[in-house]
Amino acid sequence: MTDDDLVACAGKLDTGDRERLFETLDGGTQDEEALAAIVTRLGALKVGIAECDRFVSAVASAMSCRGMTIEQRIGLGNETADFWSLPTARLSTEAQLRMATVCGKSLGDLQKRATDAGCMP
Repeated sequence: MTDDDLVACAGKLDTGDRERLFETLDGGTQDEEALAAIVTRLGALKVGIAECDRFVSAVASAMSCRGMTIEQRIGLGNETADFWSLPTARLSTEAQLRMATVCGKSLGDLQKRATDAGCMP
């Protein structure tokens, strides 16, 4: 089984079952296995707003940045997955535009943070 297989499988589960799967995979440890579980969780997360999906993807990529401590990476990954797991399907156009703006700013902040940590050229 590959990470892609796990992402595909997790994407087919309802939210509660998916969260229990990720909690089981995480095991409450802060190590490379926890990072792999977070990357899988982020890979299964689809916000439905292009800028936000790009931000989530960038966070998943940042999980491999050894210029940030493992605690920082786990915190960032968990915060992102927890926050963006909220339902967005029925938001007004205005709310979607506000979210897109916030996600664009967050992506810029993340890119600066990753660059400062030596993780981006």
